[in-house]
Formats: sequence, structure tokens, C-alpha cells
Amino acid sequence: MLNIIRSNCSSPACHGGAIAPTLTNYEQISKLVVPGDPAKSHLFKLITTSNLNEAMPPVNYGVDLSHTEKAKIYNWIKAGAKANPDLADETPLTATITFQI
Repeated sequence: MLNIIRSNCSSPACHGGAIAPTLTNYEQISKLVVPGDPAKSHLFKLITTSNLNEAMPPVNYGVDLSHTEKAKIYNWIKAGAKANPDLADETPLTATITFQI
């Protein structure tokens, strides 16, 4: 998950340079999330907003996060926004379904 943010947000021309907030490490990124609650997480709001003036990456940036990347960020936040997530922290929670015949 952190690699998604680093590769899309923390270039020297953006949040890896002079544009605040700096998003080059977990401590900085974690300030924008509410572990367990993507809906209250500023980071998730910015990457999913339909407000063109607030959207991240900016609309004129030429790159948008894929649905898969957004889902991984959502699931990472939902799973607690751990510093060292494993694969299970980026994948949806599964449910057991019982069928009766």
C-alpha cells in the first residue's frame, strides 16, 4: 500500500518535495488516516472525491489511481492502517457463506 502512495504522490514535484503534506514515509501518511475507518480518513476522501478542486492526484496531473489501488488503500485503512501490512491487510475481508440444501 505504501508503494502506491510513494509512486503516485511523493515525487519531488508533489508531496515528496515542497507541497504539504509530505508523504514519503509511514508516519507522515498515517496522519491522514483514521485506522479502521476509511470514511473518516482524509487520505481516502482525497483519492475518491468527485470534487475536481480537491481530487488527488490532481485531475491535470495525468495519472489517476486505479480502482484496485483505491481498494487496497481502503482495505489497508479498514484493517488498521499498519506500518508493515501484509497481503491480508490489503485484500477484502472474506465472509463464510453457508448453503442449506
